[in-house]
Amino acid sequence: MRALSDYELASRLSYFIWSSMPDDRLFALATSGRLSDPAVLSSEVDRMIDDSKSLALVDRFAVQWIKIDEFLEFFPDNKIYARFYREQDPKLRE
Repeated sequence: MRALSDYELASRLSYFIWSSMPDDRLFALATSGRLSDPAVLSSEVDRMIDDSKSLALVDRFAVQWIKIDEFLEFFPDNKIYARFYREQDPKLRE
């Protein structure tokens, strides 16, 4: 296995944490070859997580791993949750 280049590292980090391409700062660090420095890399990960764009990671995690996008297709067992079917309350569905 080979080490990632700084450009590959910038791209993987950015798409993983932000679901978007690297910003100017990541590109600059990749160009200078400094992104692979452990201290710089750690600092950049912290900066990226502090950015509001990192919510994409949380949203994507919930959709892909917990499959929350399938919740509305789920129907509870009618023997256990008869109230759900009896009342047909949209608020209860939510």
